[in-house]
Amino acid sequence: MDDRREIGKQLQDLEQQLRELQIRYEKYFSGAEKLEPLKQREDFYRLLRHFANRRIVQTDLRFKYQNLATRYHTYSAQWDR
Repeated sequence: MDDRREIGKQLQDLEQQLRELQIRYEKYFSGAEKLEPLKQREDFYRLLRHFANRRIVQTDLRFKYQNLATRYHTYSAQWDR
């Protein structure tokens, strides 16, 4: 049960980081920020890969991870354009 809470908390933190990264890119594209947030993007991707190599047994947590990964890849393709 502790493992479930720990993974849930980590995924919640990951979701918050994705929101912050999205906001930073919106600021970058609007001209408010001069530099692209590449370091934050790289850090987020590293954390996302950490979960890719981890076996998540609980279906709801696995779904949440897959949803986050899909959203990141969608945003990433948009940011690269």
